[in-house]
Amino acid sequence: MSQPRYLPAALRVIGEIYDYSEDRFGENQADKYVQGLFALCEALAERRRQPIPDEFEVEGYFARYEKHFVYWRLSDQGEVIVVCILHHRMDLSDRLLDALVENDLE
Repeated sequence: MSQPRYLPAALRVIGEIYDYSEDRFGENQADKYVQGLFALCEALAERRRQPIPDEFEVEGYFARYEKHFVYWRLSDQGEVIVVCILHHRMDLSDRLLDALVENDLE
């Protein structure tokens, strides 16, 4: 299993998820949640690929981890690139587009 590459928007959100989880649920739960998120990202290349729905007008794939969606792409070399991670209650379309802009992928 190869390590995915995390774009800045994804790394920023992982930090925010950890901080929020630690504040609300404690360090152990924050560690567990973020470790599970990283484990999912590491397994993306081997998983069945779920394309991002057409109405988002964005190329790539997504996977769900508990209350978050991981949006990712494959490079030409087959490397998993984690573009962003969004909470299921967010306006996913707008936030995904914002992440693309933040990562210079527009």
